[in-house]
Parts: sequence; structure tokens; C-alpha cells
Amino acid sequence: MSALPVDKLVSDYLVEYGAYDNATRGAVGLDGLKHVYRRVLISLYQIGRDKYIKAAQLIGHTMSHYHPHSDISIYGAIVKMVHNGMILGQGNFGSLTGLDPSLTKEAAPRYPEVKWNPELDMDMTYIKFADMVDTELGDGQEPKFIPARLPFCLVRRKRWQLLAQGIGVGLKSNYLHYRPNDLVEHCLEKSKANIRPYLGPDISISIKNGIVIAKPKLEINKDKKQVIIKSNIGNIKKALDQLESDITILDLSTPSYTKIIVEIKPYKRLTIDKLVKTIEKYTTVKLREQIYVSMDNKLYHLTLCDWVKMLFDYRVECASRFYNDKIDKLNRKIRALNLIRIIRPYISKAAKESVDSFISTIRSKKKIQKALQGFTDQEIRDIITTYKISTLITCDVDTEKLEAEVRSIKNIIDNIDNIVLAELKS
Repeated sequence: MSALPVDKLVSDYLVEYGAYDNATRGAVGLDGLKHVYRRVLISLYQIGRDKYIKAAQLIGHTMSHYHPHSDISIYGAIVKMVHNGMILGQGNFGSLTGLDPSLTKEAAPRYPEVKWNPELDMDMTYIKFADMVDTELGDGQEPKFIPARLPFCLVRRKRWQLLAQGIGVGLKSNYLHYRPNDLVEHCLEKSKANIRPYLGPDISISIKNGIVIAKPKLEINKDKKQVIIKSNIGNIKKALDQLESDITILDLSTPSYTKIIVEIKPYKRLTIDKLVKTIEKYTTVKLREQIYVSMDNKLYHLTLCDWVKMLFDYRVECASRFYNDKIDKLNRKIRALNLIRIIRPYISKAAKESVDSFISTIRSKKKIQKALQGFTDQEIRDIITTYKISTLITCDVDTEKLEAEVRSIKNIIDNIDNIVLAELKS
């Protein structure tokens, strides 16, 4: 067997690596999150749900439980999550656009604080019933995907944030943002013939051959040699870095709006037309409805409707597990109460004997032998050791309310698709 040339060998390995990286880390998962964002959210849900905690504390928890890939990568993700509204932050998290020289660099993680965002679209009601996988550390488990309401990167949360971008190995995805109700109506209820991305009033769009071409609207003042950029799409920083010696920049952007004033310095030969052309070159974004999604170490090319429907089905499955778990707990309680009803006349003797001796005693009683056949010795032992004797004697053994609750939950499960759909529309 002849050896492969080095260039062929390297090429084959790079293609293989690129395909693996895109399928496992490069693209977002079914919930619209990459690994690091999902893990940060899960950690914050566990330790920062009710109060602000230091960003350094969140980094430590995430790295030690879920994401062993350095504090720098985790903090970078946290900063982006604060900027786009995924989590709440207080303190210096740097400039939204990276252009403001006074806030370009975020503070060290021991200073700013973060907290769970209660208005987050990422509802965690069914998180305990998601499909679980082993963590990279191998000492615990984490959800494969969060059973979210909608794919997170498709839902617009803040005015200045108009689209999400992801870069893999030889693969780039621009995710359009939509209003949540539009996604539900178009993808799940089919009430609209088509759906258009929400790109804001400061974006101009044109559609050509199924491709949406989005550009920021620019306010041009030729007398002042000034351009005002009113929307944050594309790579504004890269555009302005090309001309940094010829321009001054004033970044007035806030989470509510984008406003970047670019002015040509006095005596510079840069023209306003060239400035506009350079800005448009780096801020014009081409968008398709086809989206790359990573699942089970494979890369899928999905339409918007397919993606939303698959996540909806996953949430329905997790919701069914949630309600079935409630039924199991109620049935166990009903079973325990039925057992208490049977053994109550003999409970006072349990205080005088060992548990095993008490079980032998009641098993020998002809009056209740038949009723006890459906209960194991372990079940009886668990009841007696879990509850105090006085509690067992005075315990309310009426199970009608519990049985009615079980029937009510079974009705929910029978109608679970509509229940979850109502949650999305609320």
C-alpha cells in the first residue's frame, strides 16, 4: 500500500476534523444554543436564580461542573450573553459594539455581577426531564438540549440585537431574528403564507432568489463629513478598523438603540462616498432560511419550520415526562395512604416491636392478609420508618382528592400538544 502525499493526507484530515467540529461544536443545538451558552445558563439557573453573583463565581461553577475549557472562553460567553439579554448583568461588561474606547474592555470577572433573567424566553420548567448525557468531566450529567419554548438564537430580545451569527470550520450561519408569536403562528399553526424576519426600522432589506440581503440604514451629512450608523449588523468594527487613521468614532449605542457617529478627520483625503462604501461592504449581510443545526454529533440543514417543529415536539415529550412524574408521585402517595388505612388499627404495636417483627405480626392477621398481598415488605417498612407513629395514627387517609388530581393530570397529558402550544402563545 503506497503512502498518501502529505498535502492529500492533511487535506483529508482537515475535512474530517471540520465536519466533526461543525457537527459537535460549530453549529447551535436544537435549543438554539452552543455548548458553552447552554452550560452557563444551566449553572446560572442553579446558583444565580434569585440574586446577583460574581461573574467569577459563575465561571468557576460552569468550568468545574460542565465546561472544562478555560475561564477565558467562559467569561467571553458570559459577556456576550449579558449584551444580548440572555442573562442580567451589573457592572462593566464592555461596549456593546466594541467601538467605545472607554468601555471596549470588560472588567475582570471578580468585579461585575450576573443574575438569571426572569423574562428569558428559555423557560426551564421541564429542564429536569430533558434527555441527559454525561458531562465532559465524566462525573455527572447535563441536559443534551434545554426544552426551550423556541430556538433561542431566532428570538429577538433587545432592540440593538438584530441577528445572530455563527462561524464553524468553512461554515458560516447568519440567523434571522423573529417575533416569538410570528414563529408560533407560521411554523406551528400555519396561519401565515410566509414569515419575514424582524430586522427593525433601521434596516433596509431586499430579497433576491430566496436570499434576504440586509443593510443598515445610514444617515449621511456631507457638509459635516459625517455618517451615522443606526443598526448593529454585520461587522461594523472591521469596517471602521480599515479607516481608523482617517476617522473619529463616537459610539452612543445603548441596549435600546444603536447610534454610531463616524466623522472624517480634518485634512484627510478620505471621501464620504468611500466611507459609506466601506461601511456597506462589511455590514451587508446575506441571509437564507436554511439553517445549520447540530444534533447527535451530526449536522442537519433545516428549514425554519422544521427546526421550530422539532423543538416543539421535544418540549412536548419533556412536558409529558413532567406530568407523568407528577402522576407517579401522587400514585405512590395514594398507595401509601391505602396501606396506612389497612394497618392503622395495629400501628400502636409498631412502637413496641422491631419493624420486621411488626410486619410479621400484621401479615399473620387473617382480616388483612388478602389486602396486604399487593404490598411488599419493603413498602410497609418504608412507610413505618418514614413517618412517626403518631403521624400514622392521625394521618388523613382520604384519597379522593388525590385521585381526582391524578385524573386531571391525565387529561392534561391526553391534550399535551395543545397545552404546550398555549404556553408558547402566552
